Amino acid sequence: MWGEDEKPFSSKHFTAERLLNSPPRLVAKYGDFCNIGNGPDLERKLDVLKRHCETEGRDYAEIAKTVYHYLDIGPSGEKTGEFLAEVRRLHRLGVHAVIGPLPGGLDRDRIEIFAQDIIPAVKELA
Repeated sequence: MWGEDEKPFSSKHFTAERLLNSPPRLVAKYGDFCNIGNGPDLERKLDVLKRHCETEGRDYAEIAKTVYHYLDIGPSGEKTGEFLAEVRRLHRLGVHAVIGPLPGGLDRDRIEIFAQDIIPAVKELA
């Protein structure tokens, strides 16, 4: 089902004439939002979505794209620059929002660094 084709499939417990699992095609046709993990194939996945939008006659820009990314700024904010560089790269790719866990969870100091340094910098991108 995760392959590139839609060939018939048969196994010990399941048989199907055609398996179709194409999130980019469905998002291009019906979706308002799309969430993709931030990995090495992110740009390719966005390009696939863009091509499906063209096929469907849909404006790619109408779809809000979010990316799941580890919000790691370091325990004392030492990775803030690295994190902001990645957020800027994602913004240039057309990503509207970054979502994910903040390491340290309820660590007040880390939350304050995020609030003081990250949020204002990201707002400037909007």
